[in-house]
Amino acid sequence: MIDSNMMRSPILRDYLEGSEFNLAVIPDVMWIEAYKSRTVESIASTLSVVGAHSDQVVILKTSGEIALLDPGLGMTEATMRDRQGHDLKEMMEALELARAGDRGILEQLEMQWSQATSLMGGMLEGTVDILQSLPEMAEVYTADEIRRFRTSNKFTQSMLEKIFGSAEQICETLFASYGRVPPSDPRLRLDTYLYRFSLAIMMYMIWWLRKGSQIPKRHDRAHNDFIDLSFAVHATYFDGFMTEDEKANWMYTQLSGALHAVRAAA
Repeated sequence: MIDSNMMRSPILRDYLEGSEFNLAVIPDVMWIEAYKSRTVESIASTLSVVGAHSDQVVILKTSGEIALLDPGLGMTEATMRDRQGHDLKEMMEALELARAGDRGILEQLEMQWSQATSLMGGMLEGTVDILQSLPEMAEVYTADEIRRFRTSNKFTQSMLEKIFGSAEQICETLFASYGRVPPSDPRLRLDTYLYRFSLAIMMYMIWWLRKGSQIPKRHDRAHNDFIDLSFAVHATYFDGFMTEDEKANWMYTQLSGALHAVRAAA
């Protein structure tokens, strides 16, 4: 899995050129990030590295589609929309036509830019809701537990029970928003996107506590955090997360460790 800040990186280029078996996994939010620039040249630049290695690209389904997948069928393969980068090849060809002034392609891109802006707005609303719930989530922890969050990675059993208990509650709420209930089998529930995202929210809460428990005044910055969080969740279905962002890497590492702990206890 690669995040937005790695798309133009020589590290990614070296990785893909290193072996034909090395794959770059791209989630749906990457397209939104690319389109928001609203310029053909910027999109082409963002996609230039993966575009040159489209046969080594895996494009994922949307988060909404992944949220509805049956975990019993095997999540990694099921999350994939395009295993050989055919969608990416078509996009690179379309960008070339747009550069040449093809009005039809430019109009299609304008529609996609508008859709990306709309989706960004919806995602930002969700970010605000989570931000506003952080103080309430933190209320269940004692002063000593808050201190431990801020000064140590050694959590008590009570802290762990609260973290995973809150994740379960969030998971039930998210499933309900889709008109569904989480799988009763804890091993299957663990593999669902909505459970992993719920647990990732708890990892974000811990980061928030460690950094002073201040609600960001600029929600767009927190919005970027939740984009990174979605990358981290998607990455747990694959072999790793390629990022140079300290916070994104921390959230992925903590989430992976928490999932391993839950699986060992299941």
